[in-house]
Amino acid sequence: DQDCSGTDLSCDDVDNDGDGLTENDGDCNDEDISRYTYYPSSLAIDETNQDTLLTIFASTDCGIDGSLVIENTTLRNLQRFSQIKKINGSLTIQDNTKLIDTSNLSNLTHIGRNILIAYNDSLTELTGLDSVQTPSDNQINIMGNDALLTINTFQSITQLNYLYIGGNESLTEINGFNNLTEISGMMYFYHNSSLTDIDGFNAMTSIATLKISLNEFLEQITGFQNLEEITIELNITDNRYLIGCYLMPLETLASPDATIDISGNLEESAYECE
Repeated sequence: DQDCSGTDLSCDDVDNDGDGLTENDGDCNDEDISRYTYYPSSLAIDETNQDTLLTIFASTDCGIDGSLVIENTTLRNLQRFSQIKKINGSLTIQDNTKLIDTSNLSNLTHIGRNILIAYNDSLTELTGLDSVQTPSDNQINIMGNDALLTINTFQSITQLNYLYIGGNESLTEINGFNNLTEISGMMYFYHNSSLTDIDGFNAMTSIATLKISLNEFLEQITGFQNLEEITIELNITDNRYLIGCYLMPLETLASPDATIDISGNLEESAYECE
């Protein structure tokens, strides 16, 4: 192996710069804690180790062979992760009570497994993941972010197995996912207390299971303009202000063998919008 300048590395397995990696682990400059090319395993960052571990992402071509977990930190932004381009495992951003900005993840282009954005109490807008692509059998969960107003990202993802958006009590807009065409498993909107309209998702053509439940102030569903089929289940329940005229178009897209439960919504028999 060679170092960052192309010189052959020594064969010693000593971590000289204290970043947790030796030359044999892929540290191309083991004399400088700020120079690093590829982290060989999963990485969990929390309040106890954040100041030490964040230094390994100073390289301009950085990746993680495992998963990245950012949990219970005091970070306000993700600036120190701005050079990461690839995560072969999952990405978890959870329980960071001071986090207000995710836009620094804009260089990230690949996440190999699932994505979880959860319980970040101060986060108002989810951005920065527009270039991310992920395999079609993966999941994205966006849940319990109490201050989250807008989801405005994930513009490069075209297929998923599962998308859950739930328990974000301040969420009013979902402007992301504009190129998402297919959900092979479930798409679930649950208990987003301030959401009045599910719009967007106009590239979507196929959903296996669509569930929309207990969104207390949801009035209309104006998205899914190009949706062609719901193949397994359609469940739209207990959205007490959801007007019935927005339900009929979705019901007609359900396949003959699909399970359908439409109940507990407003004016379920009124299928014509004014």
